[in-house]
Amino acid sequence: MLQPRRKRKPRKIKPNCYPVKEEAKPVKDPHEAIQDLTRQCDIVEKRIKVLDNKSKELKATALAKKKAGDQRGALLALKQSKMQEKELAKLDGQSMMLEQQKMMIESANFDIGVVNGIKGGKDVIAGLNKQMNVDDIADLKDELDDMMQENAERQDYFAGVAQEGQDELLGELDELEALAAEDEMQ
Repeated sequence: MLQPRRKRKPRKIKPNCYPVKEEAKPVKDPHEAIQDLTRQCDIVEKRIKVLDNKSKELKATALAKKKAGDQRGALLALKQSKMQEKELAKLDGQSMMLEQQKMMIESANFDIGVVNGIKGGKDVIAGLNKQMNVDDIADLKDELDDMMQENAERQDYFAGVAQEGQDELLGELDELEALAAEDEMQ
C-alpha cells in the first residue's frame, strides 16, 4: 500500500543566495597566453605521435596473432587499436582548437592595436579642433582683412602725399629745363 506524500515545507530564500556578479579578472597577457597555447599544442602533438605509433603496433600485433591462430588476441589488439584511433581523433580536435585559439588571440590583439591607434588619432584631432574652431578662423580672417585694408589705406595716403604737388614740381622742372636750354643757347 502506498503511503501518502508528505507536504514539503516551502523553502526560504536566503537574501545572499543570488549569484553575485564577479568582478572582471585582469586580462592575461596575450603573448603569455599564446606561449601557453603553443606549449599545449606541442604536448598534444607528442601525444599524437605516441598514440599513432601505438595504434600501428597494435594493428601489426592483431595481424600477427590472426596468422598465429589467436583470434581472441587479434580481436583484443584490434579493439585497442580502435580505442587509440578514437583518442587520436579527439587529440586532433584539441590540436585544432588550440591553434584556433592562438589565431583568435593574435587577431584580437592586432585589432586592439588598430582600435587604439584609431582612438588616439581621434583624440588628437579632437584636441586640435578644440584649439581652433570655425568661428575663431572666421574672426581671424576678418581681423586680417581689416589689417590689410588699413595697410592699403596707409599706402594710398602716402602715395597721395607723394603725388601732392608733383604736377607743380613737374611744371617747375620743365621751366628750369627750358631756362637751362635757353642759357645754353646763348
